[in-house]
Amino acid sequence: GFEYRDSGMCRLWMNLDVNGKVPTNINVTVGSDIAMGTGGADSTLMAFNDETGEQVAEIATAYMPPPEFAHLAVAFCRWLNDAYLIWESNGPGALFGPRVLDMGYGKIFWRTQEAGLVLKVTTVPGWHSSADQKMVLLGELRRAMTQREVHIRSKECLAECREYIYTASGRVEFARAVGDRKDEDYSSSKQNHGARVMGAALAWKA
Repeated sequence: GFEYRDSGMCRLWMNLDVNGKVPTNINVTVGSDIAMGTGGADSTLMAFNDETGEQVAEIATAYMPPPEFAHLAVAFCRWLNDAYLIWESNGPGALFGPRVLDMGYGKIFWRTQEAGLVLKVTTVPGWHSSADQKMVLLGELRRAMTQREVHIRSKECLAECREYIYTASGRVEFARAVGDRKDEDYSSSKQNHGARVMGAALAWKA
């Protein structure tokens, strides 16, 4: 269920029904970026309405290890009418995915590969990031936001969007992850900075 409190890690941008449940006519996709849970970067769950592109919910926490976060993710998706779940499988995502499978949650993204002119679904869950794929992923989110196809409600996510830059090498990176700062919050796990944006971009892809 959902309990309203100021200190909760979940934010909601939709009305629940009279029983405090998600309306049954809402179909949702959840995108997730995973961190190690040591406080240096957030793990996120970004939920969007499939029909309208509206963001309906968000979870962000920097203090939950990937296996534990997988339990939260599955519970969150089940609460959201068995939402479709996609996550970045690189790095900490390799610890997240097996736990999702262990819990028997089946509405998940499976990696695809091109074989000639045929697109084949593999037996590997989650989306695998590379520099080129990341550029395409974030570029598509930017296009969808510009065309009003996706509507992000989280002010933190919008702030993170403004911090993605093109580096001198032509890659797209989160600015604070490639700067000169050496403190723990900025130096740990570059791919997990801007985690709300990555979660939103993955949800839009799925």
